Amino acid sequence: MAKTVASGWKPNSLPSKIPIQTRSPTASTCNSFRRRPRADAQVELFDKAPDGAVRLTLHRTDPQGRVALPVEPGHTYMVNAVALRAPDQRHARHRAVWETLWANLTFAVPE
Repeated sequence: MAKTVASGWKPNSLPSKIPIQTRSPTASTCNSFRRRPRADAQVELFDKAPDGAVRLTLHRTDPQGRVALPVEPGHTYMVNAVALRAPDQRHARHRAVWETLWANLTFAVPE
């Protein structure tokens, strides 16, 4: 879990269903900030196939901040979500236009 030191925000992207344990064709994550779900947030799924080819697909969270992501056996995945916010006074004095907060999760699905 990432932490923005200056602001104390903790962006979260936590697995709620792990395909390794369930043998499911989907993986689920929950995306939240400040313990509140991020509804309709973009989630990027990077899919690395066994031959090394990488495919990027975009997904949206539901009203509870959850998203189901398609997965395949033998593939490695990186899930990425980014939030933008106006900078606080410390960052604004350095002429920052916005602050980005990142959440990232990587996992592999066994064959």
